[in-house]
Amino acid sequence: MKPISEALAQQGPHERIIRTLFPGAFVREGTEPLFTKPLYLLAFTNRSGSNLLADYLRQTREFRGFGEGLNWDTVQRSLEQYPADSFPDYVARLAGPLNEPGRWGIKASWEQIVMLKRANIFSMFPSVQVIHSVREDLVGQAVSHWIAHQTNQWTSAQQGSGVNPDYAGDRIEHILMDAVRSNGFIDLICRTLDLPRHVVVYERLQANPADEISRLGRALSLDLDGWQPGTPRIARQRNETNAAFRSKCMQDWMEAIRDDTVLRARRPDGAPGRCD
Repeated sequence: MKPISEALAQQGPHERIIRTLFPGAFVREGTEPLFTKPLYLLAFTNRSGSNLLADYLRQTREFRGFGEGLNWDTVQRSLEQYPADSFPDYVARLAGPLNEPGRWGIKASWEQIVMLKRANIFSMFPSVQVIHSVREDLVGQAVSHWIAHQTNQWTSAQQGSGVNPDYAGDRIEHILMDAVRSNGFIDLICRTLDLPRHVVVYERLQANPADEISRLGRALSLDLDGWQPGTPRIARQRNETNAAFRSKCMQDWMEAIRDDTVLRARRPDGAPGRCD
């Protein structure tokens, strides 16, 4: 695993390609804010419930946006139809009119938050805050991600490939640990850049959206008490395949706990594992 400083210093895949789309025009030169509205970053890891949270935030009518406009392929498609002279100009177009009231947000992974900082995008807004979507059930998140990776059905609104997903414990474990790492990076980046971070837990949002959105509103100095959710645009995709894969993960881990020969078998040198 790379040291934190080394990981932060590298350009993520979206930043690398977006820089090539705006050669010599990636970084904003100005320092004064362009907009009167604040910027909200919806920080996420895949399958963390960020799309549901974005839906509810837009339903309050206090927020606009929260799309995935920072993905390189989305930027590329947008530029084919609506050219922009620079990356800041592209972001400004997404954000809308300069003096528009309300609040605008966009989804961002930890690498995309770093990208925005390097491009000096934060200076375009009077303030920046982070709304961090997380799941308590990391196993469920990893299983869901692995299934969606195979079916290509990332939301219920997508048709998917019709592929019958296969179980792969090592891939699920890799996804799970990547989610842990990514959530950690979001936390430390917010602390390093002094960005206020507000955590929203998917399970709580799903169980009682009115209470969770109201709680978030108070943290953001917004009165969202009394707001009631409408039907979200996407539905929960969990099914018997998720349950079966989750059960198999637990079985594998229980075997490892009961018998350390399972762990030894995974190590090429046959040596016992360490917990530092």
